[in-house]
Amino acid sequence: MALLERLDGKQTTGGLVTVVAVSMALYHLYTAHYGVLAHWQNRAIHLSFALTLIFLIYRTLPNATGPWRWLSNGIDLLCLAAVGYVAHYSITGHLDIQQRAGLIPVSDQIVAAILIFLVLEATRRCVGIAMTIIAGLFLLFVFYGTYLPGQLGHPSFSYARLTNQFYNSTGGIFGAPIAASSVYIVLFIIFGAFLNRSGAGDFFSDLSRALTGKSIGGPAKAAVVASGLTGSVTGSAVANVATTGPFTIPVMIRYGYSRVFSGSVEAAASTGGQVLPPVMGATAFIIAEFTRTPYNLIALYALFPALLYFLGVFAMVHLEAKKNNIPTLKPEEIPNLKNTLLTGMHNLIPLLVLIGMLVAGFSPMKAGFYAIVLVVVISWFRKDTRMMPKDIILALRDGAVNSLVIVMACAAAGLIVGSISVTGLGLKFSAAIISLSGGLLLPALILTALASLVLGMGMISISAYVILASLAAPALVNMGAEPVAAHLFVYFFGILSNVTPPICIAAFTAAGIAGASQIRTGLTATRLAATAFIIPFMFVIDPRLMLMGEPMSLIIPLFSATVGVLALAAALQGYLLTKVIWPERIVLLLAALALLSGNPHSDVIGIALGALALTFHIVRGRRQDAATRMAS
Repeated sequence: MALLERLDGKQTTGGLVTVVAVSMALYHLYTAHYGVLAHWQNRAIHLSFALTLIFLIYRTLPNATGPWRWLSNGIDLLCLAAVGYVAHYSITGHLDIQQRAGLIPVSDQIVAAILIFLVLEATRRCVGIAMTIIAGLFLLFVFYGTYLPGQLGHPSFSYARLTNQFYNSTGGIFGAPIAASSVYIVLFIIFGAFLNRSGAGDFFSDLSRALTGKSIGGPAKAAVVASGLTGSVTGSAVANVATTGPFTIPVMIRYGYSRVFSGSVEAAASTGGQVLPPVMGATAFIIAEFTRTPYNLIALYALFPALLYFLGVFAMVHLEAKKNNIPTLKPEEIPNLKNTLLTGMHNLIPLLVLIGMLVAGFSPMKAGFYAIVLVVVISWFRKDTRMMPKDIILALRDGAVNSLVIVMACAAAGLIVGSISVTGLGLKFSAAIISLSGGLLLPALILTALASLVLGMGMISISAYVILASLAAPALVNMGAEPVAAHLFVYFFGILSNVTPPICIAAFTAAGIAGASQIRTGLTATRLAATAFIIPFMFVIDPRLMLMGEPMSLIIPLFSATVGVLALAAALQGYLLTKVIWPERIVLLLAALALLSGNPHSDVIGIALGALALTFHIVRGRRQDAATRMAS
């Protein structure tokens, strides 16, 4: 009881928390090096560690006092006891549990019911109520969908059948999402924790300011770089905004960006980090599981679309700074690039080795393990960054604790995937899209995009993707889309709900930090992220934008897409060399759409329109300058 009293709220410094968290991290490092246990058993151990930590850290009533505090402690202890029982039953009997062959005993059914409750409650505590409600609604659909009319209805299921689906097999809680979490994702989160403890985070922040501080729009560009890189490993755009926003947003405001625009930049960059390789907010590993595609290919296919996204954000930030005469960072706020690299370049070595090993064909487990070891070794290059035993223990603890949101999102997603599978809802959803689209791919893409924006609202990246991969992606694949392109399509639109009103949690979080209007921040962030609404259509129609194809065949589509993104940025910002008038904006927008359509003939039209708009813009600007000089 005294221990629990020391762990009010989200405090993670309690002795037992450290022991359990370090044990969890060491277990995953051990399996990364020596190989995982039986798949179902490994996933059960992974989830058991996470549930134990959550019920130690996240209290039932965090601020309770008096009798309510005793009640809170009692509930937490009861939950911990339940976790212990389920863990012992599942881990020691994993072979028998998986070999029931449909003959499910009452004991399995009881354990399954307890585990489902624990997963929902742990998800409520550390992921949020939105994910819990959605998972709960899918479960209600399983039990009561038999009473629904028409195509929505489904046959009734015995509880033994559902136990086999959600617990005994790898089609429910222990399905693909928790598989990726237990084997890959947790290692990369531990890797991020080691980088942070070794001082690499400060180096990356200094490097972003050193690279962009002297350029136009330097404060916002530094925020884009820092938030994009951080967002790639956080797994949640909202969490990334909350982490980096308090540092980046005030700097942008101080240098003249409006509060709305400053919050929008942070929200757009943090959201973009979710599609930025190599980690892609940890979802890259789950996409690999769903599509049966090697992880390094997923990262490669997502690379150019992600770069296009950030090119669009960078261009709009640059043009906003020019339009409003935003100054560069003050010299004293810009670290010396040479000194920054000399004193901190060793921090890049683990990242480069990690990427090199993945490209060379090493498994993500091996690459992650050796990258973590290398962080510790490299930290000893400088006296002020050396990781001592205490730092290593804290990094292990931080990695395990930081993974909890992802682990529970994956476990809850397993409930959703299991519900979709057992009821046949995925097939019905796919059939509906195909029917409504008339069997044509473009209308199907539009319908899928709209559905993805709605279904992704309020969800973290992994959760949104898992639902959409089960419901929407199969329809696109059935209509001829490249499987990886279809999955990346729904992923892009699923995460865009972070910045698109009415429910744009990342934008709302950034607006709160900036002290700006939530809806205006969401609308501005949507404008900054505009390229992401077009890019997915492009790479489904033309997979060469995912770097699929012969190298020489990629040059023209990659060039056209790059120019198209720049034209779109100028059209939406209303500024190029000077203010862009409406006829120019319309022509630039048409040029952008033509260049981004993925068709060689439309590329020619786009280049012609872009050249026309640019020529008219330059001539008009020179006439204005001449008139101004004559008037003065």
